[in-house]
Amino acid sequence: MSLTIETELKDIFIKLDQRLERMEQGQNELKLSVSELKGEVKNLSTELKGEINTLDGKLSGQITNLKT
Repeated sequence: MSLTIETELKDIFIKLDQRLERMEQGQNELKLSVSELKGEVKNLSTELKGEINTLDGKLSGQITNLKT
């Protein structure tokens, strides 16, 4: 009877270990995805700031032209 219990426990631990490995792999993939998203958001933010500055400059020029 104890041999059966040991075998069953061993199988359970093997399955748990496999599941933990899959969870760890998924977590690593999520971390990578989050890191990539952060980079993309930062790039978009920089581009948007540049576009806003360009638009602000154009509008300032047009307002100056209207005043004269």
